[in-house]
Amino acid sequence: MLLDANGSLQLAAGVFVGVAVYFVVQLVSRRNFHHKLPGPPHSLFWGHLKLMGLYTQKLPPAGYIHTAITQMKQDFNLPDIFYLDLWPLGPCFLLLTSPDAAAIPTTASNFPMPDVVTKSFDGNVGTTFIEATNGPLWKYLMQQLAPGLNPAAVKTFSHSIIDYARALHGRLEHYADMAQIINIQSVLGEYPFQVVATVFFGERLSEQAYKDTTRMVDLMLIKNSAGALINPVTKWRWKKDLDTLQEHQGECAATKTPTLLDRMLLPRVQSQQPLDNTHLKLILENAKGFIVAGYGTAIDTSTYIWMLLSAFPEVLTKLREEHDRIFHPDFDRTLVMLHENPKRIRNLHYTTAIIHETLRLFPIGMTARQAPPDLTMLEHKGAKYPLLKDHLLGMMTQSIHYDPEVFEDPTRFRPERFLCEDRPVLRNAYRPFERGVRACIGQTLAMDELKISLVMLARWFEFELVDHEPAKEPLFTHTDLDTKLGKHEFQVHAFTAMAAGSVKMRIRRAGMRDALKDPQAKVPGRPLTTHYSSVQQKIHFMDTHGIQKSVVSLANPWLDFLDVSESLSIVKKINEEFSDLCGQ
Repeated sequence: MLLDANGSLQLAAGVFVGVAVYFVVQLVSRRNFHHKLPGPPHSLFWGHLKLMGLYTQKLPPAGYIHTAITQMKQDFNLPDIFYLDLWPLGPCFLLLTSPDAAAIPTTASNFPMPDVVTKSFDGNVGTTFIEATNGPLWKYLMQQLAPGLNPAAVKTFSHSIIDYARALHGRLEHYADMAQIINIQSVLGEYPFQVVATVFFGERLSEQAYKDTTRMVDLMLIKNSAGALINPVTKWRWKKDLDTLQEHQGECAATKTPTLLDRMLLPRVQSQQPLDNTHLKLILENAKGFIVAGYGTAIDTSTYIWMLLSAFPEVLTKLREEHDRIFHPDFDRTLVMLHENPKRIRNLHYTTAIIHETLRLFPIGMTARQAPPDLTMLEHKGAKYPLLKDHLLGMMTQSIHYDPEVFEDPTRFRPERFLCEDRPVLRNAYRPFERGVRACIGQTLAMDELKISLVMLARWFEFELVDHEPAKEPLFTHTDLDTKLGKHEFQVHAFTAMAAGSVKMRIRRAGMRDALKDPQAKVPGRPLTTHYSSVQQKIHFMDTHGIQKSVVSLANPWLDFLDVSESLSIVKKINEEFSDLCGQ
Protein backbone atom coordinates (compact mmCIF):
# COMPACT_ATOMS: atom_id res chain seq x y z
CA MET A 1 0.00 0.00 0.00
CA LEU A 2 2.85 2.36 0.87
CA LEU A 3 4.49 1.64 -2.46
CA ASP A 4 1.19 2.31 -4.22
CA ALA A 5 0.84 5.60 -2.36
CA ASN A 6 4.38 6.62 -3.20
CA GLY A 7 3.80 5.71 -6.83
CA SER A 8 0.63 7.81 -6.94
CA LEU A 9 2.42 10.77 -5.37
CA GLN A 10 5.25 10.47 -7.85
CA LEU A 11 2.78 10.31 -10.72
CA ALA A 12 0.92 13.36 -9.42
CA ALA A 13 4.18 15.23 -8.94
CA GLY A 14 5.26 14.31 -12.45
CA VAL A 15 1.99 15.56 -13.91
CA PHE A 16 2.26 18.78 -11.93
CA VAL A 17 5.82 19.39 -13.08
CA GLY A 18 4.83 18.65 -16.67
CA VAL A 19 1.93 21.10 -16.53
CA ALA A 20 4.11 23.74 -14.88
CA VAL A 21 6.83 23.35 -17.50
CA TYR A 22 4.26 23.58 -20.29
CA PHE A 23 2.77 26.71 -18.72
CA VAL A 24 6.16 28.39 -18.38
CA VAL A 25 7.15 27.50 -21.95
CA GLN A 26 3.86 28.89 -23.27
CA LEU A 27 4.17 32.03 -21.15
CA VAL A 28 7.71 32.78 -22.28
CA SER A 29 6.89 31.99 -25.91
CA ARG A 30 3.81 34.21 -26.03
CA ARG A 31 5.38 37.08 -24.13
CA ASN A 32 8.44 37.05 -26.41
CA PHE A 33 6.21 36.88 -29.49
CA HIS A 34 4.20 39.97 -28.53
CA HIS A 35 6.88 42.03 -26.80
CA LYS A 36 8.07 44.08 -29.78
CA LEU A 37 4.90 44.00 -31.88
CA PRO A 38 2.56 47.04 -32.23
CA GLY A 39 0.48 47.52 -29.11
CA PRO A 40 0.32 49.28 -25.75
CA PRO A 41 3.24 48.92 -23.29
CA HIS A 42 3.94 45.20 -22.85
CA SER A 43 5.37 43.35 -19.85
CA LEU A 44 7.40 40.17 -20.32
CA PHE A 45 5.69 38.81 -17.21
CA TRP A 46 2.18 40.28 -17.30
CA GLY A 47 1.78 40.77 -21.03
CA HIS A 48 -1.09 43.27 -21.24
CA LEU A 49 -3.05 41.77 -18.33
CA LYS A 50 -1.98 44.31 -15.73
CA LEU A 51 -2.53 47.25 -18.08
CA MET A 52 -5.97 45.99 -19.06
CA GLY A 53 -6.83 45.65 -15.38
CA LEU A 54 -5.99 49.31 -14.79
CA TYR A 55 -8.54 50.30 -17.44
CA THR A 56 -11.30 47.83 -16.64
CA GLN A 57 -11.24 48.57 -12.91
CA LYS A 58 -12.66 51.99 -13.77
CA LEU A 59 -15.66 50.36 -15.43
CA PRO A 60 -18.74 48.82 -13.82
CA PRO A 61 -18.61 45.07 -13.07
CA ALA A 62 -18.67 43.11 -16.35
CA GLY A 63 -17.76 46.28 -18.22
CA TYR A 64 -17.51 45.72 -21.95
CA ILE A 65 -13.89 45.45 -23.08
CA HIS A 66 -14.32 47.78 -26.07
CA THR A 67 -14.49 50.84 -23.80
CA ALA A 68 -11.06 50.07 -22.34
CA ILE A 69 -9.57 49.37 -25.78
CA THR A 70 -10.96 52.58 -27.30
CA GLN A 71 -9.39 54.64 -24.52
CA MET A 72 -6.16 52.65 -24.67
CA LYS A 73 -5.78 53.32 -28.38
CA GLN A 74 -6.13 57.06 -27.85
CA ASP A 75 -3.87 57.15 -24.78
CA PHE A 76 -0.97 55.43 -26.55
CA ASN A 77 -1.68 56.70 -30.08
CA LEU A 78 -1.85 53.12 -31.33
CA PRO A 79 -1.96 52.21 -35.04
CA ASP A 80 -4.96 50.85 -36.91
CA ILE A 81 -3.89 47.28 -36.13
CA PHE A 82 -2.28 46.28 -32.83
CA TYR A 83 -1.90 43.31 -30.50
CA LEU A 84 -3.31 42.59 -27.06
CA ASP A 85 -1.70 39.76 -25.07
CA LEU A 86 -4.12 38.57 -22.38
CA TRP A 87 -2.90 34.98 -22.05
CA PRO A 88 -3.59 32.90 -19.95
CA LEU A 89 -6.68 34.68 -18.57
CA GLY A 90 -7.98 35.60 -22.00
CA PRO A 91 -7.22 35.24 -25.69
CA CYS A 92 -4.45 36.91 -27.63
CA PHE A 93 -6.00 39.51 -29.93
CA LEU A 94 -5.04 41.20 -33.14
CA LEU A 95 -7.30 44.25 -32.94
CA LEU A 96 -8.57 45.97 -36.09
CA THR A 97 -9.53 49.57 -35.32
CA SER A 98 -10.01 51.28 -38.69
CA PRO A 99 -12.67 50.83 -41.39
CA ASP A 100 -10.22 49.34 -43.91
CA ALA A 101 -8.61 47.04 -41.36
CA ALA A 102 -11.97 45.76 -40.08
CA ALA A 103 -12.99 44.99 -43.66
CA ILE A 104 -10.19 42.44 -44.12
CA PRO A 105 -11.88 39.48 -42.36
CA THR A 106 -15.48 40.57 -42.95
CA THR A 107 -16.02 42.01 -46.41
CA ALA A 108 -12.74 41.48 -48.28
CA SER A 109 -12.79 37.87 -47.01
CA ASN A 110 -15.14 35.83 -44.85
CA PHE A 111 -13.10 34.54 -41.93
CA PRO A 112 -14.83 31.92 -39.76
CA MET A 113 -16.27 32.36 -36.29
CA PRO A 114 -13.67 31.41 -33.64
CA ASP A 115 -14.12 28.19 -31.67
CA VAL A 116 -14.06 30.17 -28.43
CA VAL A 117 -17.10 32.15 -29.59
CA THR A 118 -18.95 28.99 -30.63
CA LYS A 119 -18.22 27.40 -27.24
CA SER A 120 -19.52 30.49 -25.46
CA PHE A 121 -23.01 29.64 -26.75
CA ASP A 122 -22.84 26.15 -25.25
CA GLY A 123 -25.14 25.80 -22.27
CA ASN A 124 -27.27 28.84 -23.09
CA VAL A 125 -28.76 29.23 -26.56
CA GLY A 126 -26.75 26.34 -28.03
CA THR A 127 -23.90 25.86 -30.47
CA THR A 128 -26.13 25.34 -33.52
CA PHE A 129 -27.48 28.90 -33.29
CA ILE A 130 -26.60 30.53 -36.61
CA GLU A 131 -24.24 33.08 -35.03
CA ALA A 132 -22.18 30.24 -33.54
CA THR A 133 -21.78 28.17 -36.69
CA ASN A 134 -19.43 27.93 -39.63
CA GLY A 135 -19.18 26.13 -42.94
CA PRO A 136 -22.03 24.06 -44.42
CA LEU A 137 -24.26 24.38 -41.32
CA TRP A 138 -24.00 28.17 -41.37
CA LYS A 139 -24.79 28.24 -45.10
CA TYR A 140 -27.79 25.96 -44.56
CA LEU A 141 -29.16 28.14 -41.77
CA MET A 142 -28.63 31.28 -43.85
CA GLN A 143 -30.65 29.72 -46.67
CA GLN A 144 -33.43 28.87 -44.22
CA LEU A 145 -33.58 32.04 -42.11
CA ALA A 146 -32.26 34.98 -44.13
CA PRO A 147 -35.19 35.04 -46.62
CA GLY A 148 -37.57 35.35 -43.67
CA LEU A 149 -35.82 38.51 -42.49
CA ASN A 150 -35.32 40.39 -45.74
CA PRO A 151 -37.25 43.68 -46.20
CA ALA A 152 -40.11 42.04 -48.11
CA ALA A 153 -40.60 39.38 -45.44
CA VAL A 154 -40.37 41.86 -42.56
CA LYS A 155 -43.06 43.96 -44.25
CA THR A 156 -45.57 41.12 -43.72
CA PHE A 157 -45.17 41.57 -39.95
CA SER A 158 -45.73 45.34 -39.98
CA HIS A 159 -49.28 45.22 -38.61
CA SER A 160 -48.24 42.98 -35.72
CA ILE A 161 -45.33 45.27 -34.88
CA ILE A 162 -47.66 48.29 -34.92
CA ASP A 163 -50.13 46.50 -32.65
CA TYR A 164 -47.39 45.68 -30.14
CA ALA A 165 -46.20 49.31 -30.24
CA ARG A 166 -49.77 50.46 -29.60
CA ALA A 167 -49.93 48.18 -26.55
CA LEU A 168 -46.65 49.66 -25.33
CA HIS A 169 -48.15 53.14 -25.72
CA GLY A 170 -51.03 52.05 -23.50
CA ARG A 171 -48.72 50.72 -20.79
CA LEU A 172 -46.76 53.97 -20.76
CA GLU A 173 -49.97 55.97 -20.39
CA HIS A 174 -50.61 54.13 -17.15
CA TYR A 175 -47.23 55.14 -15.75
CA ALA A 176 -47.46 58.67 -17.16
CA ASP A 177 -50.73 59.34 -15.34
CA MET A 178 -48.87 58.78 -12.06
CA ALA A 179 -45.59 60.41 -13.18
CA GLN A 180 -44.13 57.18 -11.91
CA ILE A 181 -40.44 56.27 -11.91
CA ILE A 182 -39.98 52.98 -13.72
CA ASN A 183 -37.27 50.60 -14.84
CA ILE A 184 -37.44 51.56 -18.50
CA GLN A 185 -35.80 48.35 -19.70
CA SER A 186 -38.48 46.27 -18.04
CA VAL A 187 -41.37 48.34 -19.39
CA LEU A 188 -40.00 48.60 -22.92
CA GLY A 189 -38.85 45.00 -23.00
CA GLU A 190 -42.09 43.21 -23.79
CA TYR A 191 -42.42 45.08 -27.09
CA PRO A 192 -39.31 43.67 -28.83
CA PHE A 193 -39.77 40.36 -27.04
CA GLN A 194 -43.20 39.82 -28.56
CA VAL A 195 -42.09 41.11 -31.96
CA VAL A 196 -39.27 38.58 -32.29
CA ALA A 197 -41.49 35.82 -30.90
CA THR A 198 -44.12 36.61 -33.53
CA VAL A 199 -41.57 36.62 -36.33
CA PHE A 200 -40.30 33.20 -35.26
CA PHE A 201 -43.51 31.47 -34.15
CA GLY A 202 -46.22 33.50 -35.85
CA GLU A 203 -47.84 34.60 -32.59
CA ARG A 204 -47.03 36.29 -29.29
CA LEU A 205 -45.81 34.29 -26.32
CA SER A 206 -47.59 34.34 -22.99
CA GLU A 207 -47.24 37.03 -20.35
CA GLN A 208 -45.84 34.39 -18.01
CA ALA A 209 -43.16 33.51 -20.54
CA TYR A 210 -42.04 37.13 -20.60
CA LYS A 211 -42.14 37.41 -16.80
CA ASP A 212 -39.99 34.31 -16.53
CA THR A 213 -37.38 35.80 -18.83
CA THR A 214 -37.25 39.03 -16.83
CA ARG A 215 -36.17 37.08 -13.75
CA MET A 216 -33.22 35.30 -15.32
CA VAL A 217 -29.63 36.36 -14.75
CA ASP A 218 -27.87 38.48 -17.32
CA LEU A 219 -24.55 37.40 -18.83
CA MET A 220 -26.03 33.90 -19.27
CA LEU A 221 -24.72 32.77 -15.87
CA ILE A 222 -27.55 30.33 -15.35
CA LYS A 223 -27.57 27.55 -17.91
CA ASN A 224 -31.05 26.31 -18.70
CA SER A 225 -31.27 23.49 -21.18
CA ALA A 226 -34.36 22.84 -23.24
CA GLY A 227 -34.88 19.42 -21.65
CA ALA A 228 -37.85 18.68 -23.86
CA LEU A 229 -36.48 15.40 -25.22
CA ILE A 230 -35.10 13.84 -22.04
CA ASN A 231 -38.32 12.27 -20.80
CA PRO A 232 -39.20 9.39 -23.20
CA VAL A 233 -42.94 10.01 -22.83
CA THR A 234 -42.46 13.69 -23.58
CA LYS A 235 -40.25 12.78 -26.52
CA TRP A 236 -42.95 10.46 -27.92
CA ARG A 237 -45.64 13.13 -27.54
CA TRP A 238 -43.32 15.72 -29.10
CA LYS A 239 -42.62 13.50 -32.11
CA LYS A 240 -46.29 12.61 -32.53
CA ASP A 241 -47.40 16.25 -32.53
CA LEU A 242 -44.54 17.24 -34.79
CA ASP A 243 -45.66 14.65 -37.32
CA THR A 244 -49.12 16.22 -37.20
CA LEU A 245 -47.56 19.65 -37.50
CA GLN A 246 -45.56 18.51 -40.54
CA GLU A 247 -48.76 17.43 -42.24
CA HIS A 248 -50.41 20.74 -41.39
CA GLN A 249 -47.38 22.67 -42.66
CA GLY A 250 -47.54 20.83 -45.95
CA GLU A 251 -51.21 21.73 -46.38
CA CYS A 252 -50.76 25.43 -45.67
CA ALA A 253 -47.35 25.95 -47.29
CA ALA A 254 -48.80 27.32 -50.50
CA THR A 255 -51.34 29.61 -48.85
CA LYS A 256 -49.58 31.64 -46.16
CA THR A 257 -46.49 33.70 -45.55
CA PRO A 258 -44.06 31.54 -43.58
CA THR A 259 -42.60 32.40 -40.20
CA LEU A 260 -39.01 31.49 -39.38
CA LEU A 261 -40.22 28.29 -37.75
CA ASP A 262 -42.14 27.44 -40.92
CA ARG A 263 -39.03 28.01 -43.00
CA MET A 264 -37.06 25.56 -40.88
CA LEU A 265 -39.78 22.90 -41.00
CA LEU A 266 -41.06 23.15 -44.56
CA PRO A 267 -38.02 21.72 -46.38
CA ARG A 268 -38.43 18.51 -44.40
CA VAL A 269 -42.12 18.45 -45.15
CA GLN A 270 -41.67 19.05 -48.84
CA SER A 271 -38.93 16.43 -49.18
CA GLN A 272 -40.83 13.99 -46.92
CA GLN A 273 -37.79 13.59 -44.69
CA PRO A 274 -38.29 12.55 -41.06
CA LEU A 275 -37.66 15.06 -38.30
CA ASP A 276 -34.79 13.60 -36.31
CA ASN A 277 -33.38 14.80 -33.00
CA THR A 278 -30.60 16.72 -34.73
CA HIS A 279 -33.08 18.83 -36.67
CA LEU A 280 -35.26 19.37 -33.61
CA LYS A 281 -32.22 20.59 -31.69
CA LEU A 282 -31.36 22.91 -34.57
CA ILE A 283 -34.84 24.45 -34.51
CA LEU A 284 -34.92 24.91 -30.75
CA GLU A 285 -31.45 26.45 -30.46
CA ASN A 286 -32.08 28.89 -33.28
CA ALA A 287 -35.42 29.83 -31.72
CA LYS A 288 -33.67 30.58 -28.44
CA GLY A 289 -30.83 32.41 -30.14
CA PHE A 290 -33.09 34.51 -32.34
CA ILE A 291 -35.27 35.60 -29.42
CA VAL A 292 -32.32 36.37 -27.14
CA ALA A 293 -30.32 38.24 -29.78
CA GLY A 294 -33.27 40.07 -31.35
CA TYR A 295 -34.76 41.06 -28.02
CA GLY A 296 -31.41 42.09 -26.52
CA THR A 297 -30.37 44.24 -29.47
CA ALA A 298 -33.68 46.11 -29.60
CA ILE A 299 -34.06 46.73 -25.87
CA ASP A 300 -30.47 47.88 -25.42
CA THR A 301 -30.66 50.30 -28.34
CA SER A 302 -34.11 51.67 -27.47
CA THR A 303 -33.02 52.24 -23.86
CA TYR A 304 -30.10 54.36 -25.05
CA ILE A 305 -32.30 56.23 -27.54
CA TRP A 306 -34.66 57.38 -24.80
CA MET A 307 -31.78 58.29 -22.50
CA LEU A 308 -30.22 60.42 -25.24
CA LEU A 309 -33.52 62.08 -26.15
CA SER A 310 -33.99 62.89 -22.47
CA ALA A 311 -30.53 64.48 -22.34
CA PHE A 312 -30.81 66.32 -25.68
CA PRO A 313 -34.31 67.88 -25.91
CA GLU A 314 -33.44 69.80 -29.09
CA VAL A 315 -33.07 66.46 -30.91
CA LEU A 316 -36.43 65.31 -29.54
CA THR A 317 -38.05 68.50 -30.87
CA LYS A 318 -36.76 67.82 -34.39
CA LEU A 319 -37.90 64.22 -34.14
CA ARG A 320 -41.43 65.26 -33.22
CA GLU A 321 -41.52 67.78 -36.05
CA GLU A 322 -40.67 65.06 -38.54
CA HIS A 323 -43.39 62.78 -37.17
CA ASP A 324 -45.98 65.57 -37.39
CA ARG A 325 -44.93 66.18 -40.97
CA ILE A 326 -44.97 62.54 -42.13
CA PHE A 327 -47.96 61.40 -40.07
CA HIS A 328 -50.57 63.38 -38.09
CA PRO A 329 -50.45 65.15 -34.70
CA ASP A 330 -53.35 62.99 -33.49
CA PHE A 331 -52.50 59.51 -32.18
CA ASP A 332 -55.55 57.76 -33.64
CA ARG A 333 -54.87 59.20 -37.08
CA THR A 334 -51.19 58.26 -36.84
CA LEU A 335 -52.17 54.70 -35.95
CA VAL A 336 -54.53 54.44 -38.91
CA MET A 337 -51.95 55.92 -41.27
CA LEU A 338 -49.34 53.42 -40.10
CA HIS A 339 -51.67 50.48 -40.68
CA GLU A 340 -52.82 51.81 -44.04
CA ASN A 341 -49.29 52.35 -45.30
CA PRO A 342 -46.46 50.96 -43.13
CA LYS A 343 -44.00 52.06 -45.83
CA ARG A 344 -44.36 55.63 -44.54
CA ILE A 345 -41.60 54.88 -42.05
CA ARG A 346 -39.18 54.90 -45.00
CA ASN A 347 -39.64 58.69 -45.11
CA LEU A 348 -38.45 59.11 -41.51
CA HIS A 349 -34.94 60.22 -42.37
CA TYR A 350 -34.21 62.11 -39.15
CA THR A 351 -35.68 59.29 -37.07
CA THR A 352 -33.40 56.85 -38.87
CA ALA A 353 -30.44 59.15 -38.27
CA ILE A 354 -31.18 59.18 -34.52
CA ILE A 355 -31.12 55.38 -34.46
CA HIS A 356 -27.87 55.31 -36.44
CA GLU A 357 -26.25 57.88 -34.17
CA THR A 358 -27.32 55.96 -31.07
CA LEU A 359 -25.81 52.77 -32.48
CA ARG A 360 -22.65 54.68 -33.36
CA LEU A 361 -22.23 55.81 -29.77
CA PHE A 362 -23.43 52.55 -28.25
CA PRO A 363 -22.73 49.68 -30.65
CA ILE A 364 -24.13 46.24 -29.97
CA GLY A 365 -20.63 44.99 -29.22
CA MET A 366 -17.42 43.89 -30.87
CA THR A 367 -17.11 40.88 -33.13
CA ALA A 368 -14.32 38.37 -33.56
CA ARG A 369 -13.06 36.17 -36.36
CA GLN A 370 -10.52 33.37 -36.63
CA ALA A 371 -7.88 33.48 -39.34
CA PRO A 372 -7.84 30.44 -41.65
CA PRO A 373 -5.31 27.79 -40.50
CA ASP A 374 -2.98 28.42 -43.44
CA LEU A 375 -2.83 32.19 -42.85
CA THR A 376 0.24 33.06 -40.79
CA MET A 377 0.50 36.75 -41.68
CA LEU A 378 -2.04 39.55 -42.09
CA GLU A 379 -1.06 42.34 -44.48
CA HIS A 380 -2.42 45.89 -44.40
CA LYS A 381 -1.08 49.01 -46.10
CA GLY A 382 2.33 47.44 -46.66
CA ALA A 383 2.76 46.24 -43.07
CA LYS A 384 2.79 42.57 -42.06
CA TYR A 385 1.28 41.24 -38.84
CA PRO A 386 2.32 37.70 -37.81
CA LEU A 387 -0.39 35.44 -36.42
CA LEU A 388 -0.44 32.62 -33.90
CA LYS A 389 -2.86 29.78 -34.58
CA ASP A 390 -5.16 30.87 -31.75
CA HIS A 391 -5.06 34.62 -32.36
CA LEU A 392 -8.51 36.21 -32.43
CA LEU A 393 -9.11 39.04 -34.87
CA GLY A 394 -11.24 41.63 -33.09
CA MET A 395 -13.24 44.19 -35.07
CA MET A 396 -13.33 47.14 -32.68
CA THR A 397 -16.54 48.83 -33.75
CA GLN A 398 -16.58 51.33 -30.89
CA SER A 399 -12.98 52.39 -31.54
CA ILE A 400 -13.86 53.07 -35.18
CA HIS A 401 -17.02 54.95 -34.23
CA TYR A 402 -15.08 57.19 -31.80
CA ASP A 403 -12.16 57.89 -34.13
CA PRO A 404 -12.10 61.65 -34.96
CA GLU A 405 -10.53 60.85 -38.34
CA VAL A 406 -13.58 58.74 -39.19
CA PHE A 407 -16.40 60.67 -37.49
CA GLU A 408 -15.96 64.39 -36.91
CA ASP A 409 -16.40 65.43 -33.28
CA PRO A 410 -17.20 61.82 -32.32
CA THR A 411 -18.16 62.49 -28.69
CA ARG A 412 -21.20 64.56 -29.73
CA PHE A 413 -24.69 63.13 -30.16
CA ARG A 414 -25.36 64.62 -33.58
CA PRO A 415 -27.81 62.65 -35.79
CA GLU A 416 -27.32 65.16 -38.61
CA ARG A 417 -23.97 63.55 -39.42
CA PHE A 418 -25.90 60.75 -41.14
CA LEU A 419 -27.80 63.25 -43.31
CA CYS A 420 -24.83 65.23 -44.66
CA GLU A 421 -24.57 64.61 -48.39
CA ASP A 422 -21.39 66.69 -48.63
CA ARG A 423 -19.64 64.53 -46.00
CA PRO A 424 -20.93 60.96 -46.32
CA VAL A 425 -19.91 58.31 -43.82
CA LEU A 426 -16.76 56.51 -44.94
CA ARG A 427 -17.17 53.08 -46.46
CA ASN A 428 -16.90 50.31 -43.83
CA ALA A 429 -16.88 52.92 -41.03
CA TYR A 430 -20.39 52.48 -39.62
CA ARG A 431 -20.75 48.86 -38.55
CA PRO A 432 -23.06 48.32 -35.53
CA PHE A 433 -24.61 45.25 -37.20
CA GLU A 434 -21.21 44.28 -38.68
CA ARG A 435 -20.71 44.03 -42.41
CA GLY A 436 -20.20 41.40 -45.07
CA VAL A 437 -21.99 38.08 -45.49
CA ARG A 438 -22.08 37.53 -41.71
CA ALA A 439 -23.74 40.85 -40.95
CA CYS A 440 -26.76 40.64 -38.64
CA ILE A 441 -29.63 39.15 -40.66
CA GLY A 442 -32.18 40.78 -38.35
CA GLN A 443 -31.12 44.39 -38.85
CA THR A 444 -34.09 45.29 -41.09
CA LEU A 445 -36.50 44.00 -38.45
CA ALA A 446 -34.63 45.84 -35.69
CA MET A 447 -34.70 49.14 -37.59
CA ASP A 448 -38.43 48.84 -38.34
CA GLU A 449 -39.17 47.99 -34.69
CA LEU A 450 -37.27 51.03 -33.47
CA LYS A 451 -38.78 53.45 -35.99
CA ILE A 452 -42.35 52.32 -35.31
CA SER A 453 -41.90 52.57 -31.54
CA LEU A 454 -40.50 56.10 -31.87
CA VAL A 455 -43.48 57.15 -34.00
CA MET A 456 -45.89 55.72 -31.43
CA LEU A 457 -44.24 57.22 -28.36
CA ALA A 458 -42.08 60.29 -28.99
CA ARG A 459 -44.85 62.90 -29.33
CA TRP A 460 -46.95 61.73 -26.40
CA PHE A 461 -44.46 61.07 -23.61
CA GLU A 462 -41.60 62.79 -21.84
CA PHE A 463 -38.82 60.54 -20.55
CA GLU A 464 -36.76 61.92 -17.66
CA LEU A 465 -33.63 60.03 -16.65
CA VAL A 466 -33.31 59.78 -12.85
CA ASP A 467 -30.91 58.23 -10.33
CA HIS A 468 -28.21 58.01 -12.99
CA GLU A 469 -25.46 59.77 -11.03
CA PRO A 470 -24.02 62.03 -13.75
CA ALA A 471 -20.27 62.56 -13.48
CA LYS A 472 -18.87 66.00 -12.73
CA GLU A 473 -15.88 65.27 -14.97
CA PRO A 474 -15.60 62.66 -17.74
CA LEU A 475 -13.97 59.41 -16.64
CA PHE A 476 -12.31 58.93 -20.04
CA THR A 477 -11.20 61.33 -22.76
CA HIS A 478 -12.87 59.56 -25.69
CA THR A 479 -16.36 60.37 -24.38
CA ASP A 480 -18.00 62.87 -22.04
CA LEU A 481 -21.50 61.39 -22.14
CA ASP A 482 -21.11 60.14 -18.57
CA THR A 483 -21.67 63.77 -17.55
CA LYS A 484 -25.20 63.40 -18.92
CA LEU A 485 -26.01 59.68 -18.74
CA GLY A 486 -24.01 58.95 -15.61
CA LYS A 487 -23.29 55.31 -14.80
CA HIS A 488 -25.35 54.13 -17.78
CA GLU A 489 -22.86 55.61 -20.27
CA PHE A 490 -20.66 52.53 -19.90
CA GLN A 491 -21.86 49.28 -21.39
CA VAL A 492 -21.60 45.88 -19.75
CA HIS A 493 -21.22 42.52 -21.43
CA ALA A 494 -24.47 40.57 -21.64
CA PHE A 495 -25.60 38.72 -24.76
CA THR A 496 -25.08 42.13 -26.33
CA ALA A 497 -23.55 45.32 -24.93
CA MET A 498 -26.16 46.79 -22.59
CA ALA A 499 -26.37 49.83 -20.33
CA ALA A 500 -24.83 49.34 -16.91
CA GLY A 501 -27.26 49.26 -14.02
CA SER A 502 -31.02 49.52 -13.86
CA VAL A 503 -32.10 52.50 -15.99
CA LYS A 504 -34.73 54.49 -14.09
CA MET A 505 -36.91 57.06 -15.85
CA ARG A 506 -39.93 59.15 -14.91
CA ILE A 507 -42.67 59.07 -17.55
CA ARG A 508 -44.99 62.04 -18.13
CA ARG A 509 -47.50 62.94 -20.80
CA ALA A 510 -46.12 65.35 -23.38
CA GLY A 511 -48.09 68.62 -23.50
CA MET A 512 -51.71 68.54 -24.59
CA ARG A 513 -51.41 65.94 -27.36
CA ASP A 514 -54.25 63.47 -27.66
CA ALA A 515 -53.48 59.87 -26.74
CA LEU A 516 -55.32 56.62 -27.15
CA LYS A 517 -57.13 55.91 -23.86
CA ASP A 518 -57.67 52.20 -24.32
CA PRO A 519 -54.59 50.26 -25.46
CA GLN A 520 -56.88 47.46 -26.64
CA ALA A 521 -59.14 49.70 -28.72
CA LYS A 522 -59.45 48.60 -32.32
CA VAL A 523 -58.18 50.62 -35.21
CA PRO A 524 -61.16 51.79 -37.31
CA GLY A 525 -61.87 49.29 -40.04
CA ARG A 526 -59.33 46.76 -38.78
CA PRO A 527 -59.89 44.30 -35.93
CA LEU A 528 -57.02 43.47 -33.60
CA THR A 529 -55.98 39.99 -34.67
CA THR A 530 -53.03 37.69 -34.35
CA HIS A 531 -50.57 37.60 -37.19
CA TYR A 532 -51.71 34.28 -38.61
CA SER A 533 -54.92 32.42 -37.91
CA SER A 534 -53.31 29.31 -39.41
CA VAL A 535 -50.66 29.01 -36.70
CA GLN A 536 -53.00 28.05 -33.89
CA GLN A 537 -52.13 24.38 -34.15
CA LYS A 538 -48.43 25.22 -34.17
CA ILE A 539 -48.69 27.43 -31.09
CA HIS A 540 -50.82 24.82 -29.31
CA PHE A 541 -48.06 22.32 -29.97
CA MET A 542 -45.47 24.71 -28.54
CA ASP A 543 -47.62 25.37 -25.47
CA THR A 544 -48.36 21.69 -24.90
CA HIS A 545 -44.69 20.78 -24.70
CA GLY A 546 -43.48 23.80 -22.77
CA ILE A 547 -41.30 24.92 -25.63
CA GLN A 548 -42.11 28.56 -25.03
CA LYS A 549 -40.54 28.46 -21.58
CA SER A 550 -37.47 26.59 -22.74
CA VAL A 551 -37.04 28.86 -25.74
CA VAL A 552 -37.30 32.15 -23.89
CA SER A 553 -35.87 31.27 -20.51
CA LEU A 554 -32.48 32.66 -21.51
CA ALA A 555 -33.77 35.84 -23.11
CA ASN A 556 -32.63 38.15 -20.38
CA PRO A 557 -29.41 39.95 -21.25
CA TRP A 558 -30.26 43.18 -19.46
CA LEU A 559 -31.35 42.74 -15.85
CA ASP A 560 -29.45 43.60 -12.70
CA PHE A 561 -27.36 40.80 -11.26
CA LEU A 562 -29.15 38.34 -9.02
CA ASP A 563 -27.36 36.15 -6.53
CA VAL A 564 -26.81 32.59 -7.69
CA SER A 565 -29.14 31.01 -5.13
CA GLU A 566 -32.04 33.20 -6.24
CA SER A 567 -31.28 32.45 -9.86
CA LEU A 568 -31.20 28.71 -9.24
CA SER A 569 -34.55 28.91 -7.49
CA ILE A 570 -36.00 30.68 -10.54
CA VAL A 571 -34.65 27.99 -12.84
CA LYS A 572 -36.07 25.32 -10.52
CA LYS A 573 -39.48 27.02 -10.58
CA ILE A 574 -39.51 27.16 -14.39
CA ASN A 575 -38.41 23.54 -14.64
CA GLU A 576 -41.15 22.47 -12.22
CA GLU A 577 -43.77 24.30 -14.28
CA PHE A 578 -42.37 22.70 -17.41
CA SER A 579 -42.47 19.23 -15.81
CA ASP A 580 -46.06 19.75 -14.65
CA LEU A 581 -47.04 20.87 -18.14
CA CYS A 582 -45.43 17.85 -19.77
CA GLY A 583 -47.02 15.51 -17.26
CA GLN A 584 -50.57 16.57 -18.05
